[in-house]
Amino acid sequence: MSGAARRGARRGLERGTSLLELMIASAIIIVAVTGFMGAMRSAINATSVAHRRTEATLLRSGFIERLTVARRSQVAVAAGQGWMIESCYDADARLLAPSNTALTAAYACPDGAVYARHLSAVAIPDAAGQDQRTWTVAVYVERLDRPCDPATRYQTLGCVAADLYLTD
Repeated sequence: MSGAARRGARRGLERGTSLLELMIASAIIIVAVTGFMGAMRSAINATSVAHRRTEATLLRSGFIERLTVARRSQVAVAAGQGWMIESCYDADARLLAPSNTALTAAYACPDGAVYARHLSAVAIPDAAGQDQRTWTVAVYVERLDRPCDPATRYQTLGCVAADLYLTD
């Protein structure tokens, strides 16, 4: 091959991309896109968990607000019965009818329920040991596909809990 032909062949290689360079660039792009997709999946998961916890917090807060103005006789009905489901909600946090208005421990959520609000009330006796009008009320809301129980209601991802004292 003459010198001019070699220079022309060398210039052609310098101007074009080799198959190896193309494969390396493709691998870098694939790694970057895979990392981006993983980050997006984590962001979507974190957002959905935050949304579920916000819904549960709103359900819990609404119940606590209702308890502060409720007749204490309603709390007295629940006192001493242990944990019970107070009401059930759909995925949009809308109350499913019928709720547990009688506050019976055997109540179960109907089909289609996504959230369940649990209640426990305990009367606190006065110094003379008499029943009086002070109660410890514990509330937690759980997402039914990520259930929790009274013992783990403060540590479980699907739970939002609160305890309060009610006096008359």
